[in-house]
Amino acid sequence: MYYLKHYFDPDFDYKNLKPKETKDGKVDLYNFGYVQNVVRGQVIAEFQKISPQDIDKYDERFIFKEKKFPIGLNCRVDPKNENQLIALVNGYVYYDENGNISVKDLLNVRGNVDFRTGNIYFVNNIVIYGDVKTDFEVQGNSIVIKGVVQGAKITALNSIAVEGGVKGESKAILKAENNIRCRYVENATLLAKGSILVDQHCLHSNLYANKNVIVKGKLVGGSVYSGEKVLVEGPLGGGFNVPTSIVLGYDSINMYQFSTIEKRLDELQKRIDFLEAKYAKTKDPRLSFEIDEKRREAKILAKYLAKVGEKIKRKDFKKCAVIAKSEINPGVEISIGPAYYKVEDFIEATTFYLEDKEIALSTFKKRKR
Repeated sequence: MYYLKHYFDPDFDYKNLKPKETKDGKVDLYNFGYVQNVVRGQVIAEFQKISPQDIDKYDERFIFKEKKFPIGLNCRVDPKNENQLIALVNGYVYYDENGNISVKDLLNVRGNVDFRTGNIYFVNNIVIYGDVKTDFEVQGNSIVIKGVVQGAKITALNSIAVEGGVKGESKAILKAENNIRCRYVENATLLAKGSILVDQHCLHSNLYANKNVIVKGKLVGGSVYSGEKVLVEGPLGGGFNVPTSIVLGYDSINMYQFSTIEKRLDELQKRIDFLEAKYAKTKDPRLSFEIDEKRREAKILAKYLAKVGEKIKRKDFKKCAVIAKSEINPGVEISIGPAYYKVEDFIEATTFYLEDKEIALSTFKKRKR
């Protein structure tokens, strides 16, 4: 007799997920374990020989007279061990409708990512047919979102596509090792080691791309950091009261990390100054301990900041340009390497580029009718 031991939960049902209790007795409403991840080559089931008198100790559903795996999609018997069933792809493991063990490399989420699903962490590609609600996270390889991303965090090892747009509530962060494409972007932060493409408008957002940034509608407010070019087909800037800045020619992702660490260091220093002032009045030893802890943290962050600063490599400034195909409003600030230019008045469609260490302007010629 043989018992089929599972290295996953054979009774797992993603439609009936329940919150899990944490060690401190609280209920985690954000992490339900939406999928059972496996990686290529991982053992997912194994036959173990059992004696007839021990049958009652095991689940009768998985007791077999012969070693014959219920093999489904993307699984195979390990050629090095005939007792083991392994996954052929990165994906999620489950029992299919035919009662076979299968592994799928594409995760389809047929609704919103919210308190029904919890956060989703998957080892391959994801398609979400609804929205990703505020405060939830999605991680995967390539991620396609049919709905809207609210104040959520999306991280992809490849690319991200948001067909419904990003309404970020000043909380959304989208990170991709390759490219990001969105219908529109509002009040969000996007980071791509490749390029960023926005099909409509981009409002009050921060975009970081190591290659190019393309906005087919208007670009108003926020900052754009691009290693090479920025193309804006609609109006650029919203006037002096709506700061809009574009920085070209550097490793944008490391610039984001640098500014994030710098901000944290500034917060730490303010906290240290506050604690020292309070300690001077009270001489409370608990404050002295916290001051030492904060100083140690600041010292570690300062070293890390220096390392990240060394990684901010300059690009070939000759490839850098801001191409604005519509009007440019006053208040737009453009930096290409060490050169800086501020738009003080309304400008027609213009290309900004570096020439003789200064930013030069080339206005588009109007076509004759």
